[in-house]
Amino acid sequence: MGDGNQRTRLAHRVASFGLSNVQILPLQPADTVSDLLAAADILQVNQRVAMTDASLPSKLTSYMLAGRPIVIAAAPTSDTAKLVGGGDAGLVVDAAQPAKLLKAILKGFVRSGSSPWPRRRAQGF
Repeated sequence: MGDGNQRTRLAHRVASFGLSNVQILPLQPADTVSDLLAAADILQVNQRVAMTDASLPSKLTSYMLAGRPIVIAAAPTSDTAKLVGGGDAGLVVDAAQPAKLLKAILKGFVRSGSSPWPRRRAQGF
């Protein structure tokens, strides 16, 4: 969702893989964002490995309030990883290991229908 600098590249990747279960939405009005986030199966944040301190993704707060499973790909020593992982608010994987990101996302899909796992704790922040 949004019009970030990777939107075109992601849309091409979705098309090239023929993914019918992925939607790339344009920027949405502020009053609909919380409903869209709450409807998501999983919310995912990517953060560059070099980003380790003094920077939290702005979307993270909205994701935590949505009460949905969150998977974070970030440097293990980053403030983002410490907040989410240390507070049991979601799953954190090393951004330098994409295979682990896939496993975390799949784990989230399996657990999202049957267990409140970290998503409920995220709402307490």
